[in-house]
Amino acid sequence: MALTYRMYRTHRIGTGGLIPDLKEPGALRSDPYRSALDDYISTDGTGQTFWDWVHDARPIRYALVLCESTKHDVLAADARIVPVSPQFTDLPAMHAWLDTEVALDVALLNRLENDGCSAAWVTGSTTRRQLIRYLMHVHVISQDARRVKVAELLSFLTQNLDTRLGDLPTTVRQRVRTWIEAKGLTTTQFNNNSTVREVLHYLRENVDWPTLHLGPLVI
Repeated sequence: MALTYRMYRTHRIGTGGLIPDLKEPGALRSDPYRSALDDYISTDGTGQTFWDWVHDARPIRYALVLCESTKHDVLAADARIVPVSPQFTDLPAMHAWLDTEVALDVALLNRLENDGCSAAWVTGSTTRRQLIRYLMHVHVISQDARRVKVAELLSFLTQNLDTRLGDLPTTVRQRVRTWIEAKGLTTTQFNNNSTVREVLHYLRENVDWPTLHLGPLVI
């Protein structure tokens, strides 16, 4: 059976620490963070695989999966794994889908909003590629926050997009301000009524983000 591509939003599984090893009473084993897709997709010589983006502040991932069509049906039946796109027989077909307008894809827009990725900037001519690229950059922002190892930054990225800065602890606001200024950007335009959405959009629009890939897919 031919392999096909599909994009998914998945839960993160694993504790990121040690858990009891059921095979050896009294022993512990590593339980790393991973995608729910790991329960279904493994390197088994058939070419089936997946590539994903890690969001370091939220227990979610977005992934591109290459597997047999029947297995896609199994994935979609798991409540932890939500399809984001149709199935595609090849990458050119997926690229064509990415370059179509996203305005009427309400389910995708709502999903990303709930995952901390603003869709307020979307217009009638915005493409799925532009929206998913925006999502990828939000994930990169979270990875940068984890890299500098400041818990307040990760806490900021878990907030509802419409949370006002004035409703956040002073330590969080100050850490976010320092983080932004360290990137050579100003923060004078923000006040207590500014929202998390506005800060993230400002970062996304003003930092020089690299071209990103999802496996063989250039976004």
